[in-house]
Amino acid sequence: MSENTKIKSFVASDQGKTGESVKKHPAFELRAGALKLTAWRNVRKDFVSYSFTLSRRYVGGDGVWRESRSIRDSDLLRAAELLRMAWQRVVLDRMGAVPANKLLEEDVGVVE
Repeated sequence: MSENTKIKSFVASDQGKTGESVKKHPAFELRAGALKLTAWRNVRKDFVSYSFTLSRRYVGGDGVWRESRSIRDSDLLRAAELLRMAWQRVVLDRMGAVPANKLLEEDVGVVE
């Protein structure tokens, strides 16, 4: 694969400083080519879980960038690598080794 994976990390939060509800941000995003895997960290009383969305960016017939939840057969290897990298982040987060939103590119590798 020719493009590097871009990794973006965000601090996930459901509450502001005064306890009011604020917009929840992704725990992290991983990108490879036109694909983007977004991870959402869900904190419950006694456990933490993650949910994921996989999308593909493309230019529509009108020249506007759009996102689709469908991927092409040529995207399958990139999608598998993004899922592997996300799994690695979640495992490290659950082990308490490194919070998922603090991992760097060198911690999870780069898709080439």
